[in-house]
Amino acid sequence: MRAAFATATIALLSLVSSCGGTHHKGDTVYTNQECIGAINENSYDEMTRYCNQRNEAGLVVMESNGEIMIIPGSSRGTLVEPGVGKSLVQFDGKGRWWVASEFIK
Repeated sequence: MRAAFATATIALLSLVSSCGGTHHKGDTVYTNQECIGAINENSYDEMTRYCNQRNEAGLVVMESNGEIMIIPGSSRGTLVEPGVGKSLVQFDGKGRWWVASEFIK
């Protein structure tokens, strides 16, 4: 699990300031790599803060509380709310999660 968080954290850090794509509400999207999803916007902000601080212990607590989860690469979903920095996606069989917009294609 530590390796998955480390990989997703590095990817999030490298992309967190980039702009989103041209996706629209209702589009079928896929994750372009493994990433971390957050259950709500507050959890997304907290997750991003922990990633920026490289606070893996905080991420582990969030995962234990069900606030975040690892979304595997190539996961399919429907775009619920597109955004520049983050987007809400209804992933098939995984529920709704906020992910960095750069991780969806």
